[in-house]
Amino acid sequence: MEAFKLGTLIRGTTKNIKKHVNDRLKPYNLSEGHFEYFIHIYNHQGLNQKELAERMNLGKAGVTKAVQRLMSEDLIYRKIRESDQRNYGLYITEKGQGYVKLFHEISDELSTAVLNNFTDEELELLFKLMNKLYKNTQTL
Repeated sequence: MEAFKLGTLIRGTTKNIKKHVNDRLKPYNLSEGHFEYFIHIYNHQGLNQKELAERMNLGKAGVTKAVQRLMSEDLIYRKIRESDQRNYGLYITEKGQGYVKLFHEISDELSTAVLNNFTDEELELLFKLMNKLYKNTQTL
């Protein structure tokens, strides 16, 4: 029963965050999912789609679809990696660089709203507990 209540809170929190991000990105024809992919690619330019899927704990098909969408919006591009000529790395385009400020603003809004009124000690405990919860769910 407690797991159900916790699941409801986690889903509700996720829903509220997604709604905010989707509302902010609607004028740009992007969604919350694109935002998350873009941020990962921006922070780790040159990673390939397999690495992106692993980092985000998602399937390859979903990653492929999101990457294609970001490419069609000219926000990212693929090019052969210098370190491994058999793989394509993902990079931010010039147009994508123009979105970085917007994405940072949205990220800051989320951090401010979601983590409001938490002490440093509470945040540290929250992250520890969420990591423990995540690891426990990996056995499912």
